[in-house]
This record gives sequence, C-alpha cells and structure tokens, in this order.
Amino acid sequence: MTAEVLKSMEPQAAAVQERIRRIVEAVPGHEGMKTILRSVAENPGKMIRSRLMLLAAGEHGEAYRDELTATAAALEMIHSASLILDDMIDDSPLRRGMPTVQMQYGKPIALCSGDYLLTTAFRSLTDSGFTASAAELMDAVQAACDGEMIQHENRRNVRVSEQAYWDAVRGKTAYAFLTACRMACRITGRPAAEKQALEEYGLTVGMMFQLRDDLLDWTEEEAKLGKPVNEDFAEGVYTLPAIRTFACGEAGARLRALAEKESLSAEERALSRQIVRDAGGIAYAEARLKAMGEKAAKALTVLPESPYREAMNGLIRLLEG
Repeated sequence: MTAEVLKSMEPQAAAVQERIRRIVEAVPGHEGMKTILRSVAENPGKMIRSRLMLLAAGEHGEAYRDELTATAAALEMIHSASLILDDMIDDSPLRRGMPTVQMQYGKPIALCSGDYLLTTAFRSLTDSGFTASAAELMDAVQAACDGEMIQHENRRNVRVSEQAYWDAVRGKTAYAFLTACRMACRITGRPAAEKQALEEYGLTVGMMFQLRDDLLDWTEEEAKLGKPVNEDFAEGVYTLPAIRTFACGEAGARLRALAEKESLSAEERALSRQIVRDAGGIAYAEARLKAMGEKAAKALTVLPESPYREAMNGLIRLLEG
C-alpha cells in the first residue's frame, strides 16, 4: 500500500518540481544566477519534505491543490537554499554525488545564490497571496538558524551533551518536517486533534531523518554516501554515535584523542568508526531510532485509517532501516 500511495503521488511531486522550474525561469535576475538556480532545481533529491506535506494533506488535498503545490515548491526551494549554505559552512565538495555550488563557483557566489533562492521562494508565496505559508516557513528558517548556532557552539566540544545534540537537530532539521505537516493541516482545515498528532509525527520523523543521516556517516561507504565519510567527526561536529562513545571509559578516551587531531587520515577515520561501533555507539543510536519510530507511529493512531496514514507509517519503517 505504501508503494502504491507514493507512486500515485508522483504527478503531485512532478507538479511541485514543475512549479519550481517555472519560478526559477521567471526570475528577472542575472543569467549566471539563473544558471545556478536551474542546476539546483534540476537536482531536487527525494523531495521528502514536500512529499510529507502532501501525505499530511491526504484525501483532503485535492480541493487545495494550488496552495499546496505552491507551498511545497517554496518549502523545497528553501531546503535547497539551506543546503547551499550548509555546504559553505562545512566546506563540502560534494552534495548528492555532485560538486556543490561553493565548490564550483566559490563561497561568495554560493552565498549570493543561497540568499537569492531563499528570497525567491518567499516572493513566490507572497505574490500568490499565500502569506500564512510564508510566515510559517520564516519560522522554520529561524529555527534552522538557531539549530545551526547550537551545533556551532558545540563544535569540537568532546563534552557535548545528548540534549545539545537533540536541540540542534530539532531546529536545523526536524522543525521543517513539523512545519510541513502544520501547513498541510492549516491549508486543508484538519481537526485540532489530527493537527496535533501530525505535528508530533512530523517533528519525530524529522529527528529520525537526521539521526538516520548521522548514522549513515558512520556506517556507509563514500561511494554510496555521495560525500566523504566521517566528515562531521573530522570537522568537529559530533553526532549521537560519537557523543555516546565519548562517555564510554577507555573507548571514549581513544575517540577523544582522535577528535583532538587537526585532521584525520583515511586510516584514522576507519579507526574512529571501529571504536564507535565496538563501544556500542551505533547500537545505541539505532535503539533511539526505533524508539522514536514507535512514538511517531503512536501519533498516527489518532488519524482515521487511510492509504495516506499507511504511507506515513511506511516512512517510519524506511527510516528505522
């Protein structure tokens, strides 16, 4: 059922991507800027946030298709802008297996293009009269910036707490998932109980999404990941598997010794992976992932049974791995 619902959503997802394409083509800016925006728009990834928004709208969505499509398009554009800026902060050479904007054009142009894409997304909503969606997305951008600040404050802090990690994740990633569900509920007029349940689901799934991504950095190979492995750890950004391991006696001391190095060789990155796995850091993060999956699934029980609810449960199972 999940696969069938997701397949049935392809025309809606295609409509979102086409809306993004038309918005970018209508931009009256520098042709070089439009070239960058086109390349970003043509490589949207899985569009998970907009798909979640359409799922949360469910069977009520057809009557509000124009606003949902416009809002989902803006949501994806804002996410793409955040990735451009994230890659600048992390000095990342690759994104989805392709050279990043900052790698191709340099940081000044990447900054300009990220800002341009962000403002274009908001303008597309205000010009269409969807100002409530614009305001909710502004809140999401502010939350993301707060999350980045928390993460930045704890860079290279081997004593960073789990709570600080979750606070950063909530702002920089999960709040956008919550906002996707919140906007879908407002636009379609879902009852208050369903809105509350979907917001809880969105926030929890967003945290799962980031934790799953952080786990992949510790478990996947570079060719599959599409970017260098253990990049966060090497740059002093400590995610849950490392944070858990830091607290584990001798293993923690060995990992801290690696963390204190200015740069890590391929062999040292592999060693850090082995230390974290042997100390139970991976298993601990996977257990937290499963617990959050149970929480998200419980939230969905408030909703009436439907193929859309089943698809949202399918997303939980996918993130649980």
